[in-house]
Amino acid sequence: MKRGRRMRKNRTVFDAPESLLAFAVRRMQRHRGEWGAAMLAELAQLHHPITRWRFALGCTRVALFPPRRGALLQTMKNDKLNRIATLTTAAVISSAMVAPFVFLELRYGAQNYSSFPYPLFGVLWLLPTAFVVTIAPVVRSVRTGDSVLSRPVTLVFRTGLLALIAVLWMGLIRDQLPCFLGVPNCD
Repeated sequence: MKRGRRMRKNRTVFDAPESLLAFAVRRMQRHRGEWGAAMLAELAQLHHPITRWRFALGCTRVALFPPRRGALLQTMKNDKLNRIATLTTAAVISSAMVAPFVFLELRYGAQNYSSFPYPLFGVLWLLPTAFVVTIAPVVRSVRTGDSVLSRPVTLVFRTGLLALIAVLWMGLIRDQLPCFLGVPNCD
């Protein structure tokens, strides 16, 4: 049976996804021939039309425009995006953790201070941010399937730093909570 044709209810019909992928495979470099054959074999196992089209279009894109070797620039861009995403996540989580205390301070504790205690809330915001930034590489390695124990010295250092950050934050909250609630002479 020719490429691009498929048997359906004892008759041959035109198969557009297979024709498209076969066209792309014929244009691939010689040393990628086995890869092209594997893509065609995989397409033959798919039966749902939308799934076949998605697979054929994705393989065609990769076959006609293969990724560059090394692609150092793309790796650097991905690392930069990961750092930005981590910092954004850390900022959002920190803001969510500090917001209730800001509300309490504005609602009940305003009479204890002559001005709003920006440095206090800055530290309260920075500690959870540092916590998230410190734990992010560990979470990323677990999500990719790497062993957490592959770097034991780094893990011990990170664990100690995380414990220190948590103790500092909880101690600061415990010390300042009466002030947030409006208790006079809380300092």
